[in-house]
Amino acid sequence: MELSLFEQLITLYIITYLENYKSAYKLMKPLSRKFGIFEFSRVTDNLIKKIYLTKIVEDQMDYYTITHDGEVFLKAHLNELRQELEEKYLPNDPEYIQLLLSRSED
Repeated sequence: MELSLFEQLITLYIITYLENYKSAYKLMKPLSRKFGIFEFSRVTDNLIKKIYLTKIVEDQMDYYTITHDGEVFLKAHLNELRQELEEKYLPNDPEYIQLLLSRSED
């Protein structure tokens, strides 16, 4: 099953803009709780296949890093992601989404 553009972008966005969200455990929490993405390994495996992410394993925990290709992809679609966050998710959780959106304004 192909990932939606949103699933790809929000995963890359969180890894890029939120400090300490590079481990699988910490990344799974906002993806599932805030955005309803429960098939975490499907998302990360697909992004690794597309060469948007790399994964290393330390002490039995997966850690992810965005690649140059992933950065280019994210930047190319950043406005679309921001728009979807504002339209679909901001009304339900304004504090969290505003914080998330503010990270990419620099």
